[in-house]
Amino acid sequence: MESDADIVYGDLEWWSGGTLESNQEVKYEQFLINNQLFAGSLYKKEVWDVIGGYCEDWKEYYEDWYFWGRASKAGFKFEKVNVVVYRYRGEPDGMCSRLGKNRDYNLNLVIENLKLWERKSQ
Repeated sequence: MESDADIVYGDLEWWSGGTLESNQEVKYEQFLINNQLFAGSLYKKEVWDVIGGYCEDWKEYYEDWYFWGRASKAGFKFEKVNVVVYRYRGEPDGMCSRLGKNRDYNLNLVIENLKLWERKSQ
């Protein structure tokens, strides 16, 4: 299958069972509400270069969400593959568990910084 996608992503499967399905269609506006992808992605180096990679200003945050949101706003094309691309163990003391304890703070951190990045890139 040939594709012109800049970013390819799929679904997440928990080791304990169950699957989180990422959205079929990615829209920037939805990143201002919640994350649209639940697993890793493959992307062209150009995406990293254009949006500046991951932000290293914060110790732990939803870095993929912030990265994908900026890539979406920059106009990169996303394509979902309907396969599990990531198996997540979900350890009780893992990063996702720690972030979840402060979900509102971390959610607002990403959303407010997406809005700030959007204003700066206009």
